Amino acid sequence: ESTCPSTFPNAAAKAAAELKAKQEAEAATAKAAAELKAKQEAELKAKQEAELKAKQEAELKAKQEAELKAKQEAEAKAIADAAAQKVIQDDFNAVTSSYQKLLLRIYDLKIKFPRVSNLLGIEEKLLRLPIILGSDLSTAKYNIQSVNASLDTSEKVWEKTQKTTITCVKGKLIKKVTSVKPKCPSGYKLK
Repeated sequence: ESTCPSTFPNAAAKAAAELKAKQEAEAATAKAAAELKAKQEAELKAKQEAELKAKQEAELKAKQEAELKAKQEAEAKAIADAAAQKVIQDDFNAVTSSYQKLLLRIYDLKIKFPRVSNLLGIEEKLLRLPIILGSDLSTAKYNIQSVNASLDTSEKVWEKTQKTTITCVKGKLIKKVTSVKPKCPSGYKLK
């Protein structure tokens, strides 16, 4: 084995140069790997942030849509409730008006036919009739209609049997005639 002192330093320099090159290559590879890893982490972080932002925007949009839908449903319900309340109020007003007209009709009939006693009973029955806003008014409607129909037929009968009194005059003589269809006696004239 002969080692040449001149070749040894070259070999050592060459080995040192190869080692240095290898270390530099490994450092470059490590640097490239670190940069690649940093780039991938940055991309992953950006992707996660974008997904999170998209998710938050979607949740916000869904929340806003739900709030809008709830608001629209509340408004629709309020409109429907107001319409229903108006129908109830209109129905109550109509029944009350019919009731008042019927009471006035009975009052007029009591004046026109003072001897008809069952008008008082009909009036008392009507005065006890409950007409309350928001309650079921079908019974009141039915009673008002039936009393009106009954009065229509009864009034025709009462008119036929109603006696009236007239005063007849012949000179200074005065006669009062009372009947269903009163007529002055011959020679007398209606006063």
